[in-house]
Amino acid sequence: MDRKRLRNNNHPPPRFKMERGDVDEDCRVVTLVIHPTSDDAPVGTISGEYIDNPKRFKDLNSVWFFRRLLSNRDEDHPFRLNGYTYMSIEHVFQEEKYCLIHTDKQGCFSINGEFGKRHISDIMNMTGRSKLHLTDDQFDHWQSIQGRVQYEATHAQYDQHPFKMGVLKATKDAEIFMASNPMQKRIHFWWLEYVRDGKVPDWE
Repeated sequence: MDRKRLRNNNHPPPRFKMERGDVDEDCRVVTLVIHPTSDDAPVGTISGEYIDNPKRFKDLNSVWFFRRLLSNRDEDHPFRLNGYTYMSIEHVFQEEKYCLIHTDKQGCFSINGEFGKRHISDIMNMTGRSKLHLTDDQFDHWQSIQGRVQYEATHAQYDQHPFKMGVLKATKDAEIFMASNPMQKRIHFWWLEYVRDGKVPDWE
């Protein structure tokens, strides 16, 4: 992605931000929950999920640990983006935040970059707001662009790995949320749904 273009895009529509919140149990929307350390649990058996007809998701159930595969931290499908190769979407996401301060470090979280071989938890510790000392304006700017960062990295990885795209399409019309643990507020991974459905966000 073009970092200069991202920085000039300070006010994307609110629907393209990363939103946290509880899954609305009353809306009865088909809902899947993914996270990077999930057990190999069948569709509809994770807290917060609502599945109207589990048989529709038999293809998804045939994939071992599909929730881990669909998470941002899947490191088994490296991909190219902007001339660099990354182990996971999360590496791209954290690099973009890190480069808000360290503007000369593009590619540092790629496979051949300075920090690319570090465990993702170590990388996330490096990019916390308190570690980066982001100003309020910088933090607000980061919140305004992070949805776009997620979408573009997700599109690149799934486009380059047909198997992953097939697993994503097996989620049918489900809304996809992520939670690292049962106590965490869910994050709506709308960018996965856009990539699955072949939709391109209108950033303007």
